[in-house]
Amino acid sequence: MAPTSRGKLTFPSGGEESELRGVPVPSPNVRRLSDIQSASGADMTLRNLLEAAGARLELRSRLAIHEYEAHVEGHEAAARAFGELAAAEQAACCELLRHLRRHLDEMFESREAEPSSRAGRDTD
Repeated sequence: MAPTSRGKLTFPSGGEESELRGVPVPSPNVRRLSDIQSASGADMTLRNLLEAAGARLELRSRLAIHEYEAHVEGHEAAARAFGELAAAEQAACCELLRHLRRHLDEMFESREAEPSSRAGRDTD
């Protein structure tokens, strides 16, 4: 790889190569990430809701610490601002947890319905 005015090139220069050297071409038998996740029962919406809930709860706890620190340092306006943000974050957390509960209920309802629908097909 030849250096340029910007530094070293990541990819080889020159030539019309159709693929990078050393990078294997995936076999058609390779499973995609989405295939693995769906086979393991992974629900990306559930994962995203859990991740968002974790992030919101973490932020909520940090805002409470920031509020306390601002208050201790005598920055009352900043302490009030952090307190207001924490209250708004608490409301957002509650709303997100309601969505998470609804999603979990829907997941369990659909799983409970599956065996009964299979049982009906087995007797036909």
